[in-house]
Amino acid sequence: MTEHERIVIGSTIRDNRYFDELRLGMNDFSSKEARTIWRGIGEVINNGLTADLVTLYDSLPDIEPGLLASLTNSSNGNLEHHAEKIRECGRLDKLYHIQLAIGDALQSKKTSSEILDVIDKQLSEISEQRMSESTWIRDCIMAALDDLEKRAQNPGRIIGVPSGYADFDSMTSGFQPGEFYVLAARPGIGKTALALCMTARQAIQYEKSVGFFSCEMSKNMIVQRLLAITGNFNLQKVRRGYPTKTAYHKMTDGAGQLYVKRILINDTPGISLADLRMEARMMRRRGIEIIWVDYLTLIKHGDRGMPKHEQVGEISKALKNLARELNIPVVALSQVRRNAEGSMPSLADLRQSGEIEEDADLIMFLDRERKEKATTLNIAKNRNGPTGELNLVFLPEQAKFEERVDKEHET
Repeated sequence: MTEHERIVIGSTIRDNRYFDELRLGMNDFSSKEARTIWRGIGEVINNGLTADLVTLYDSLPDIEPGLLASLTNSSNGNLEHHAEKIRECGRLDKLYHIQLAIGDALQSKKTSSEILDVIDKQLSEISEQRMSESTWIRDCIMAALDDLEKRAQNPGRIIGVPSGYADFDSMTSGFQPGEFYVLAARPGIGKTALALCMTARQAIQYEKSVGFFSCEMSKNMIVQRLLAITGNFNLQKVRRGYPTKTAYHKMTDGAGQLYVKRILINDTPGISLADLRMEARMMRRRGIEIIWVDYLTLIKHGDRGMPKHEQVGEISKALKNLARELNIPVVALSQVRRNAEGSMPSLADLRQSGEIEEDADLIMFLDRERKEKATTLNIAKNRNGPTGELNLVFLPEQAKFEERVDKEHET
């Protein structure tokens, strides 16, 4: 048992208030004896008793009475310093065991992706333990008031990352930092098209830095679609080999606009959850302000033996946690059940897992008849604002969406 552990445990036996105030967990302690005694102190306190030498002798028969008695002779000065030293030693101990686990895994038949997923999960757990802290409301009020004051001074201003669609931004104030969004639709309705439209507008109109994960489509195809969206040319004709002179000019114009913008694209097919998280953190360090994931159910989970709905649930939760960790919006595309054909999808139609509905701060469904251009974007869940339907028009030649204007309002 380290001297730091002896001081903290001895002081806590003398004054049980330190058990909560120091915010130490059993696994923060490096020695087996310290972990056992700290657990015992917690159990005695939770039973409504005072954790002193008498009650601990009774509840910890495997611990030498002499050891317990010797602990109470230690000094109780500067306990916060000693507690932090215990946490630091505990983190180093966990990292040492991760190192051992890596050695064992390298000798097994696990793939590098599976090993990285385990490591990333364990490192995330260490990081979350380090950052966990409760805060008095008095220490949060000024930040909350400052945020509301900024909104009051700029009525109607988009506080988050704009989508580029006025009606959507009016309802949501844009994509908010730290929140998790889901854009869902049946296959072939235009999820990726809308995501790329928003990506282009965010980067070009609003000078935002955007990260885009494409689990299904290549970088080449992503860029071609962004060029068509930006340059407004007929991508279908160009891809069939029949570009016009006008289309060439529009392609060049689109390329010129996109070339200087900050869009990071990752097209790793079936990217693992561990790789996505590591790449997202790298993107954040490079200044990315919003991340798109196309799409959620194509991300590979580390545990292939886990039922698919549980895998999807864990991936959904991981993306939510990633948004909070990086303090930027994360928007994931998702499919809905095919039996939703012919009607607006609902929350119950989200494919594979109900966890998506629980984790997402906002869920929107895209719906249109397959041969029609008129499209509805339904905000079905909005944790921090209104729900409702928005009108869009799909332009298949450019694979893009525009806002629909009712004829009676046209001038």
